[in-house]
Parts: sequence; structure tokens; C-alpha cells
Amino acid sequence: MKLVVDYEDEIYDFTLSESVDILSFVNILDQRPLLNCWLEDYVTKVWIRVPRIEVLRMLLKEFPVSTIFRLRFQANSKSPNSSSHVNTPIGDLVVIQQESTDMFAPRLSLHAESLLTTVRCDAEKGINPFEVMVKAEVENNKWQEVKLTRQVWMKCLLRGNPRASMFLDYVTIGFENLFMLGDKLKELHANKDLWLRLRCFHYDLKLFDEQAQSRLENYGGEYYMSDRYFSQEELIYLLTFPTASGATARHSLQAVFTSKGSFGSSYDVAHAVERIYGIRKGIETEKAFTAYFKRFTAKKDSF
Repeated sequence: MKLVVDYEDEIYDFTLSESVDILSFVNILDQRPLLNCWLEDYVTKVWIRVPRIEVLRMLLKEFPVSTIFRLRFQANSKSPNSSSHVNTPIGDLVVIQQESTDMFAPRLSLHAESLLTTVRCDAEKGINPFEVMVKAEVENNKWQEVKLTRQVWMKCLLRGNPRASMFLDYVTIGFENLFMLGDKLKELHANKDLWLRLRCFHYDLKLFDEQAQSRLENYGGEYYMSDRYFSQEELIYLLTFPTASGATARHSLQAVFTSKGSFGSSYDVAHAVERIYGIRKGIETEKAFTAYFKRFTAKKDSF
């Protein structure tokens, strides 16, 4: 792994397989702690402002040898992403070229203000900015759903787009939140007992048979989250848990209920819980979980 550092316009190139280089870099990192630290995402090339401790944590992780990370330290807080855009505006439209080997593949058109409204609304629900789905116009008044992946954001909505300034803050904050969220999810998943009970709660929301409904509805609690599943301290921890958009889990779950007219079904909550706490699909079929779920449902007491 290589690390290229722009330290107030002085360039340092480190090969982080050598302990000497790591020590040299740490020495630089300790200097002038008030400088803003920016990290370039090695996939999308978007700059993200990060705390220095997160940079040190990154050095301890494993990456392909060919990976190159770029860091920038600067006294001012101006984002390195703030480059000028030279393309000519196309009315109020943002154009997305579909990923295709066909050079004549149709382009998808989105109204910039409508797109911004959609991403803001989904952020309220805690939806990862790179999981947002929007409807785009293809041709002849036909519409197609598009997922705003990191590639779409970079290739179509930021790089070379005259309307990029509308979305830049949203995407930059989204990257920062995702960067910080990874450690929070690891911490949650490492707490095996709480993690298994959270999965039991999620499974009951999806199952919602007579017994599951009894467990979900007969113990009170916000958004079906009761002391049948969690202690009071755990409920506070889970409801204040951060999401990929920066909103808390409580805020995101409330947005689900509000969008459903103050009534959210167990399926709606299950989908939100899956997204917020990183529960992957199909996890309920694992043998270790099914064994735990049987023991959990056999217990009648609450916290």
C-alpha cells in the first residue's frame, strides 16, 4: 500500500510495507495538529475531511498492495473537491449516461431540484447516500429507476457537472458519515448477545406471525423496540445509533412512521432496522442464529 501526502504543498511518498516509512509518516502526522486533514477515497476520488486518529486506524487495516491513498493537510478548511466545472448547463436537467458498452445507449434525465429533494428526504430516513433510488426520464415520457451508486455520483453528478455545487456538501458529508459508521457497526456486531437479540427483533418484524406479534406489541416501547428484547441502556444506545446520513436511528425510524401517515408496519420497520444496523439479508437462516432464536422465544421474561 502506498500513501502520498500533500503537506502544505510539500509532497511525501510512503510505502507502508516498511516500518521506517510508517514511523516517518506518524512523525509528520504529529506536527501542527490544527491543520485540516483530508483523505481521498481510493474508489471515487472524492476528498473527505477526517480526524487524524482515523488515518492511523486506516494504516492498521489490510488493503491490496497496489492501493494508493492520498492525504492532504492544509491550514484552511476549503474542500479540495471545490474545483470549477466547465460543462455547459442543460436547462434544469442533470444527465446520467447509463453504464453500457453501447455508445448509443439512451441517457437518463433528472430535474436537479427534484433530485436534491429526493436525496434530502432519504437522508432524513438514514438511507446511505449511495443507495438512493430515483426515477429518471429516458425518452418518450418513459421513466426508469436509477440507483445513485458512488460511480454515478462521481461520473455524472459531480465530475464535470455544472450543477455539482448543489450536491457536493451532501455527498462529502455522506462519505464522512460512512467512514465513521464502519467502526460503530463493528462495535455493535462484536457485542454478540445484543447483536443476536437485535437480529431476533428484526426477524420477528419480518415474520410477524401470532407469536412474533405478541412479542412486538405486548411490551410497549418505541417502534416495537421494547424490554422484551433490550434493556433500557441498550434501547438508548440503539435509538441514538448514527446512520449513514448522519441522522440518529430514532430520527430515521420516526421518518418511516411519518411517511406512512404516523403508522409504520412491522415490514417497514424491519427494512429500516436492516439498513441502519447493517443486518444482511438471509442472515436468519444461519444455524447459530436459528438455535439462539429458539432459546430466545422460549424465555418469557423481559429486561
